[in-house]
Amino acid sequence: TFLGLPEGAPTLKASPYVGGVQVERSAGPTRVVVGFAGAKSERKGSAVASVLDSMIGTSGGAYKEPGMIGCKAVETVAKSGSITSLSSFSHSYAAEGLMGVSMTVDSGKNVPAAIKTATDLVKSIAKGGVSARDLARAKARAKMNYASALETRDGRRDDIAHQVLDFGSAVKTEESLAAFDAVTAEQVSDLARFMLSNDISYAVKGAVEHVPRYDHANALRQ
Repeated sequence: TFLGLPEGAPTLKASPYVGGVQVERSAGPTRVVVGFAGAKSERKGSAVASVLDSMIGTSGGAYKEPGMIGCKAVETVAKSGSITSLSSFSHSYAAEGLMGVSMTVDSGKNVPAAIKTATDLVKSIAKGGVSARDLARAKARAKMNYASALETRDGRRDDIAHQVLDFGSAVKTEESLAAFDAVTAEQVSDLARFMLSNDISYAVKGAVEHVPRYDHANALRQ
């Protein structure tokens, strides 16, 4: 063992995902974050989650100015008259993960529309809206993001630690990259359907006068 630590993945009791809402009034831009239950921490599920995350937008995001090519964030911001930026996020945990979309809107009155937009993005993928071109681009971005994180010694060390803590062991970089290549369109759509099968979460910071009731917002996933 390393430094006397126990071998294998942690055995702590996993905390399940639950939906909810949080609101904070503040000055400045209005931020809207919409979250969904995601893939739990396992090699296959994490690869699928990374590809879906890349398909929506990845952490680089999209803005009114030219953004990331070929992701749904760019298409959404370009079509929207109220969303000024959009990015996605994905975190995996023992029981379930947390995935979602973070947005900035030009006015508090457009908060309900932003929540609907985030939900509709996931619904479009859940309904099988994954073309071969979209999938190939999302895989390439996921692999690029992963490989870029390994360019430094700290990045490689963090990746090994992440794998050991989450999966119980570390594999070669080639095996991790191959996991992205193995992801199918159906797996991506299945994960999107799972995201919509649980209650949503959303948080709004800024102008909060028009934040919708939770039951109304949660019904959008149906």
